[in-house]
Amino acid sequence: VVDGSEVRSAYQVLQQVGDGPLETIVVGRYVDEVAPAPEGGWRFVRRRFVVDLVGDLSRHLVDPGIADR
Repeated sequence: VVDGSEVRSAYQVLQQVGDGPLETIVVGRYVDEVAPAPEGGWRFVRRRFVVDLVGDLSRHLVDPGIADR
């Protein structure tokens, strides 16, 4: 990338339902293109969202109120 850089970062989404085990349900990465910002620092030019693994999502947020706990 001319006058910019590529930044890679990974993410992992975990969930635990009730007394069940803590499980990985999604794994992936971001591949970002950044460029110098006029005011200093960096700005995002483009973000690519990559999903590398998807587990069992059948119980993921089945109760939307769970996020409030």
